[in-house]
Amino acid sequence: MIGREKKKLLLVIDEILDGVDNSTQIGTIERYILGMIEVPDFNGFGDDKQHDKDFESMCAYMQKETSRNVKRLTVMEFHSLMSNLFKNKPKGK
Repeated sequence: MIGREKKKLLLVIDEILDGVDNSTQIGTIERYILGMIEVPDFNGFGDDKQHDKDFESMCAYMQKETSRNVKRLTVMEFHSLMSNLFKNKPKGK
């Protein structure tokens, strides 16, 4: 039996050389192949969700302390500002 990838390739070549419309068969094979791929779950559970919460919390704190729109800073500006805030922060706060 011909593998699905090879069959798809042959159908595409057939379309190009003979002008035959194989789009339905190609689409079926593509959906099958894509259905075999396991996509990571990014629905907000686990570390990603905690990371987002920590980032939002840090942005709120930095914005309160500096009155700047910290989400519009570059990565270097954000890191420098965060470092300076923590250097100058009194112990225990």
